Amino acid sequence: MNYQINQRVHWANKKVLIIGTKDEPYKPTIDPYNRAEIKPEKDYLIFILDKIENEICHYSGQTDVYENEIENIEW
Repeated sequence: MNYQINQRVHWANKKVLIIGTKDEPYKPTIDPYNRAEIKPEKDYLIFILDKIENEICHYSGQTDVYENEIENIEW
């Protein structure tokens, strides 16, 4: 795996944050489905961020993606 948890990269021309991998699943503090951890079916689980204003991120969803879908451009 080339990317780390909390790494900021681009995916589909959007700024995203890596939140989980198959080796290190995401452990949400609150989950509507009462899951203790979320493992991506693909390579990485990411948060999709719409806008970033004054260091405040506007979250628009999460998805899992393959490594080759991530653009290796940090923001």
